Amino acid sequence: MSGGGGIDVNRHGSYCVIGPWVENIPTTDEVDEIVQRNDIPQYLRTELEQYLNNLPLVSFRLCWEAMLVTIAEHIYDSETVGVSYHKIESSDTGNEYSPEQEPAISTQLIEELYKNEDALLDAVRNGDIKLALQCVAHFSYYRAPERAGEIFRNGKDYMLILNTLFRKTVQLSQVHPVHIHTLSSDFARRIEAAVKPSELNYLLDSMIRRYCALVQEHALGKYSLVVRKVLNTVEFNLQKPFSLNMLAEQHHIDPSNLAHQFKREVGVSITSYVNFRRLELAKSLLGSGLYIQEIAEQCGFLDVNYFTRLFKRQFGVAPRECRKRR
Repeated sequence: MSGGGGIDVNRHGSYCVIGPWVENIPTTDEVDEIVQRNDIPQYLRTELEQYLNNLPLVSFRLCWEAMLVTIAEHIYDSETVGVSYHKIESSDTGNEYSPEQEPAISTQLIEELYKNEDALLDAVRNGDIKLALQCVAHFSYYRAPERAGEIFRNGKDYMLILNTLFRKTVQLSQVHPVHIHTLSSDFARRIEAAVKPSELNYLLDSMIRRYCALVQEHALGKYSLVVRKVLNTVEFNLQKPFSLNMLAEQHHIDPSNLAHQFKREVGVSITSYVNFRRLELAKSLLGSGLYIQEIAEQCGFLDVNYFTRLFKRQFGVAPRECRKRR
């Protein structure tokens, strides 16, 4: 375990002591070495490991130091400050350990972890990216003890668990399973393909943003059952022709009732909604290399001139001009 210790920020003989902290999560072997070197009873090993795993993790010491110096200079009105590091040796005993107090502390940390995880899942379910990222930032205060002896493998396993939890919580927002399966399968492959911890950090941020965006774009929980069915029918058949009568017959509802209910819940007519989704798909395909005519046909527009007029009305520019700007 490297870098464990504290920092003295010195200004004219006055000191601000910050710590303890660690530069990496202690491995099982390192914990065992500390236990043996200090003759710590084996029944206290779990408590020691929990303590070490709950110390703040400072992976980039220079960034950490720069931040502290900036804060200190601001507090001390731009006066020069010095920084010195103190490594905590294994012989440093500190206060005598009290096994009666530790269970309460551990229980509190576990309760906070579960509460924060619930808040994270609620944020993802509601598509709240900002709140979800704030919840993830709080995870740095708690790290579960190492189980398999492979820190990176443990990180992958936890990411896979989060991917599953996100998948299930997004489903509660009535996002169609096809959208969820596509996204969760992609992240499962990317997690397993990761080869370094920084990739997992990037994937965690990406997972939160993509799942929240999925809810924002495809959550149908606020709609009635029949409107949800119509929306999904449209979403997965944009290249096919639609008519009010066809949709009404398919979902066993009177056409006029369907038109009224859809407009009331969605805010636009079925025709306007279908054209909107087709144009959004067409815009996403402009970078595919397909001809404009091919894009129009794949999005259900048989008349390319009609497609161009609608596209320009929706986005302010013609498809070819939009492609040049990408």
